[in-house]
Amino acid sequence: MRENGRVVFMFRAFAGPPKIVRFHGAGEVVTPTSPAWDALHGAFPADPAARAIILVGVQRVSDSCGYGIPELAFVQDRDAMKRWAETRGLAAPPQYRRDMNSHSIDGLPALDPD
Repeated sequence: MRENGRVVFMFRAFAGPPKIVRFHGAGEVVTPTSPAWDALHGAFPADPAARAIILVGVQRVSDSCGYGIPELAFVQDRDAMKRWAETRGLAAPPQYRRDMNSHSIDGLPALDPD
């Protein structure tokens, strides 16, 4: 998204008839240092590891059959990231992001380091 603003979200059926739906659009990254963060983050459950909110203007919706995808079952949410952040303190997630998430795997700027 940083390079050209484009983003695609893909949703798939976990049970029932197979189906894939994609939302294509232009996105904006809102991080804890962004002016819009305070107005937006209250809409989500508190999470010490939260690093970004993605705003997307959907411009196209597409679907496909999904015949080749397996059936999967949701068991439960994981709490590993929350536990990791809680045991290391409030400074750890931002430092980790600065160290590990400032660039994508292809070298493009990713999350703001601050």
